[in-house]
Amino acid sequence: INSEYPIGDVVGVLEVEKFVRTKVDKLLCVNDEEKLTEIQAKKKVDVSTYECSLDIKYSYTHSKKLLSHKLSVYGMYGGVHGIYTADTFTYDTNGNQLTLADLVINKETYKKDFSSLLKTGFKKYQDENKDTNFDSVLDEITVEGTIDTVPYMATNDGLVFLFSEINGLPFGAGEVEIKILFMKFSS
Repeated sequence: INSEYPIGDVVGVLEVEKFVRTKVDKLLCVNDEEKLTEIQAKKKVDVSTYECSLDIKYSYTHSKKLLSHKLSVYGMYGGVHGIYTADTFTYDTNGNQLTLADLVINKETYKKDFSSLLKTGFKKYQDENKDTNFDSVLDEITVEGTIDTVPYMATNDGLVFLFSEINGLPFGAGEVEIKILFMKFSS
């Protein structure tokens, strides 16, 4: 287990640390022989053990009014390959954790609006990266109902949405960042 997370008196640090500790605790429980035996006895199923690893990297971005923490997590849980996820936490200058809905004026249509902006962003990404083609999963990964689950980070001029295989991209795609400028959704 390798993990990085912030320390100190910075907005959101306690929530990020708690998130990391929870991830690590869950992984450690899986590797606990006594716990596995207990689970096996209760459920009367065969529980196999395997090597697990967890690598958590920390980074952040900020704008004049927002601070975003990012945890890039690569976990190997016993399959052929591991899985990459990104978890983000965004705060205003008063220390309030913000959802995507908190950042928009029109709360009625923001999911539809972001879905459309993200589709446009993916098409631009594909045009710039000729070896990528997400057409088969584009509707699935930008569906209005899942917009609130996509990790995002605030920058000075917009929001960067982070997509990976956990959001439906093909495994080999890695992390794809789609940036939406504030001026695109502030009206």
